[in-house]
Amino acid sequence: MRTATVRIAAPTSPRAACPRSILVAVALLLAIPIALPAQMAVPIGVRSTFDEQLARPLPDSNDLGPDPDHGKRLMPAVVGGLVGGIALGGIGVATEGGIGVVLVGAMLGTILGSAHGAAIPPGRELCSPSQRLGMGLGGAFLGALPALVFPPIILATAPMGSVMFMKRC
Repeated sequence: MRTATVRIAAPTSPRAACPRSILVAVALLLAIPIALPAQMAVPIGVRSTFDEQLARPLPDSNDLGPDPDHGKRLMPAVVGGLVGGIALGGIGVATEGGIGVVLVGAMLGTILGSAHGAAIPPGRELCSPSQRLGMGLGGAFLGALPALVFPPIILATAPMGSVMFMKRC
């Protein structure tokens, strides 16, 4: 009596790789339209408001011009810088750190206070409060760079930097 044997290709053999690759490719092609419905073609007569919202410019984004609120932002930035510098410098004194700790604390406090003070006025309301704070931090940090050579200048340059970075807001 003869027994019949059935040979099945091993999963790693070249004979099994081709059908498996085809099945994976078909599954991926079928899954892409399901996973990305927003990128599918819109039928005729159906309006897609999603694309229009992305493409529509802000009302006055074409005419930015000078920010009318630089004067309103500068005073809070200066006051915030002074308060922040005194607060973090005072923490350095309270911890009985050396002059370096006090100086670094005062500089960081001035940067943070200036950015926060400049971000308080809403301006033209084109930016959210967190965007204004982020731009203020970037400007205050760049404004504080000259203070590495002459530290007292940070009282003027950090607030000015934080205000100047908010031209678009």
